[in-house]
Amino acid sequence: MVLCFLQCKLLQLILVICGFFTFIYAQNNYSLSVVEGFSTPNTIYATSSNIFVGNANTTIGDQKKKKGFISKLDKIGKIIDLYYITDLEIPRSLIVVNDILYVINVNTLLGFSLSTKKQVLRLTINGATSLSDIAMKDDSTLLLSDSESGLIFAVDLKKRKYYIFLSIETNALGFPNNLVVNDGFLYITTSTTEGSSILRTHLEEKNVEIFHEFDEKLYNIALTKNGGIVIGGKNTQGRVKFYKIVRGGKIYEIDINTELNVFSDFFIDNMVLWIPDSINDRILKIIAE
Repeated sequence: MVLCFLQCKLLQLILVICGFFTFIYAQNNYSLSVVEGFSTPNTIYATSSNIFVGNANTTIGDQKKKKGFISKLDKIGKIIDLYYITDLEIPRSLIVVNDILYVINVNTLLGFSLSTKKQVLRLTINGATSLSDIAMKDDSTLLLSDSESGLIFAVDLKKRKYYIFLSIETNALGFPNNLVVNDGFLYITTSTTEGSSILRTHLEEKNVEIFHEFDEKLYNIALTKNGGIVIGGKNTQGRVKFYKIVRGGKIYEIDINTELNVFSDFFIDNMVLWIPDSINDRILKIIAE
């Protein structure tokens, strides 16, 4: 397994070959496009037919509180409905399960029908201060992380009830942020004053272990279509970095040198990498060719 990093004057090569996921930044080997027109986009999610973008709709120095919203795009990246879902606080994470778009809205889980846009769920999570991320445990169960409390909540979508699934020892392991479920395990990114970690726990046994530690601040964790895991974050110099975890636990660094000022989320949709750029109110779309 070889990872090669080649730089040319303006372009960065990204090459990951593990049978799961390949992105190449090199002349004539990639396509980079920009979708503009958003308002502090901070989270993104893709289905087989659409892209959904959560907009925090905040402006530094603006004293007037604005409402967050969700935009709907086609798979190319064209905006279909900029204000698809409105009147939100700050949409922080999105997921679609059984044609319902679920969104974290501060300490509340909301659900909206994709066919009617009507709200079908509003579940306030007592004990949560500010929910961070959503992951699907199974077709009827979502997992929600709450950084400040150190809790992972499980939501039974059929019963519309929730319970504490896991409690993280924040003093020792850090504050839980992003979640992803893969091969019967839950992976959790945590943050401390000294760096970040990835924790791993079996969904049934719930025995938490430190899977890997990083000096960087991690911003998201995502699955590739074939079961690989990609993590993104920034180091202390503000340099964007990506890592890939392959089967067997090996970790490879993917060095991405971009013009991003803020990197808060990303989503991998087959061979397309979507990255919200909240400072410049745009979405970056990177396609391997």
